[in-house]
Amino acid sequence: MINGLKVLALVFLQICLLRRAPQDIPASSLLLAMTLLLHFLFTVLAAMLDPNPQQVMLIAVIECLCLLAFVYVVLLLRSRTNRWQQTVTALVGTGIIIKLIFFPVLMLLPGGGGLHETPTSVMWAVWLLSLWGLLVLAHIFRHALSVPFILGAAVAIAYCAVNVTAISQALNWTAT
Repeated sequence: MINGLKVLALVFLQICLLRRAPQDIPASSLLLAMTLLLHFLFTVLAAMLDPNPQQVMLIAVIECLCLLAFVYVVLLLRSRTNRWQQTVTALVGTGIIIKLIFFPVLMLLPGGGGLHETPTSVMWAVWLLSLWGLLVLAHIFRHALSVPFILGAAVAIAYCAVNVTAISQALNWTAT
């Protein structure tokens, strides 16, 4: 069991390094459920670092729902819904790896002080990790949709825009 988890973590890491693809992950409902649960927990943990953590659960739920729905719709548009389980598992598993690396950097951000108080080196780290995350999304979407990397990047950017918009709309709705 432990060896299997190590192998799986290594596959997710290799996808993060753009050396493997979503089709290298076994199609498994149990694996999808486990990675979704872990991703949800890491999202809650990351959101708790926010200076205003009241809506942590809402953010985590919206992020997960956006991911599931967006991937299904995009794959449906390309008639590739049979790839949904492996694509979501790859996105969620690599998201966990990236969040684990992001946590120490997020801890360096000032708690509510604003960006003008954040050291330049920390901002560069946030920017580079965000860019890396976007490249990983593009890599996964490229393989899942069987399209060139540039189209995978466009889909990744669209996903990020949908996710940020959905979260901000929900937070605005709950604030009123």
